Amino acid sequence: MNNNYQSNFSYEFRIAHELAHLLCTTSSENYNLSLLTKNDIEKQANIDGIQLLINFYFSEIASGKLRWNYRFQFISTFGLGPLTHLVEKILNPIKNSV
Repeated sequence: MNNNYQSNFSYEFRIAHELAHLLCTTSSENYNLSLLTKNDIEKQANIDGIQLLINFYFSEIASGKLRWNYRFQFISTFGLGPLTHLVEKILNPIKNSV
């Protein structure tokens, strides 16, 4: 991690994103082959990184509705404003209650 890299994302999210690459990506062979593949891999690392942070941040809150109510605090804590749509996709209590 380059601590001098300017980003609005929190350091914790950047770590979670990189951990997601290690834990969730099956292969890095296709990463540099196409921009589309690279974008898909990065998007999935964002989703998986957000999920890692959600598991930690909301570890004592089991209620999907309560987690949903605190989503903006979560987003603010980790500087995830540009990824609000992904956070909401993961935390959506209606989608996740089925």
